Amino acid sequence: MSKDLTLRGFRGSSNLHLMGQMRRRMTEWLRSGELDYRETVFAGLESAPHALTEMIASRTAGKTLVSLG
Repeated sequence: MSKDLTLRGFRGSSNLHLMGQMRRRMTEWLRSGELDYRETVFAGLESAPHALTEMIASRTAGKTLVSLG
């Protein structure tokens, strides 16, 4: 901290009045390809332990999900 760095967190729930604007802009960015959304999906509850180890080992991309349906 030799340069007097200040860190400040961001809390989405402090800005709920901007939710509609955020949804519109995010939708536009996703549709245009300007925003890249990635997720890794594992099928079945039995794959949950493997999904967890893959996520911890940084071998998944974006959000890691286990599909139960």
